[in-house]
Amino acid sequence: MKKVVGCTLVAAIVAGSFALGTFVTAEDKKAGTEEGGSCGMTPEQMEQCKAYATPGKEHKGLEWFVGTWEGECKDCMNPDSKEAKTTTAKIEAKSILGGRYIEEVFTGTCPCSGESFEGHSITGYDNKLKTYNNYWFCTMGTGAAVSTGEYKEADKTYRYSGTMTCPLEGKIPSRNEVKIIDDNTYELKVFITSQGNEMPCFQATFKRSTAKKAVR
Repeated sequence: MKKVVGCTLVAAIVAGSFALGTFVTAEDKKAGTEEGGSCGMTPEQMEQCKAYATPGKEHKGLEWFVGTWEGECKDCMNPDSKEAKTTTAKIEAKSILGGRYIEEVFTGTCPCSGESFEGHSITGYDNKLKTYNNYWFCTMGTGAAVSTGEYKEADKTYRYSGTMTCPLEGKIPSRNEVKIIDDNTYELKVFITSQGNEMPCFQATFKRSTAKKAVR
């Protein structure tokens, strides 16, 4: 039986992808290569790595967001108020790394501060953990918001929860909802928890610049 003594990232499991590989002991190497493939892995382990690196239906679903979007953003703290301030925003979204992730570049004006800002979002789906993952970075900070979530077809909503950095409190809980309204419209809501109280942080509705029948 092979004795696994560690793990590392190995390249070229499939063209242009990464997967988890294992090292073997010197005793294993002397036994020959019949039981081991690349980096000492068995054929079964190689197949698991290939499956992990292969985009699936969840990644195909995320491609719905690819395109150019125009949005209206509402006052962070009072999005439902009749006096809430609104600003415009634009998103350019594209599929990257062979369909494994969606990269979004957000440009607009913060409805709270009135300052222009740019944000970058990376969203993907982890085949092993069965979770959607999102990473957000923007010019209004030097930290990152990191979250994991799920998608419910019943209400066509992605729900994420994680943490972000608050300049006053440090790391705080955050969550966001991305709800698909129709083929060319979706709504984004972001909430944060400050001093034990959850409150709205950001809300926007985005529409495709060029309407099209999207397939999910």
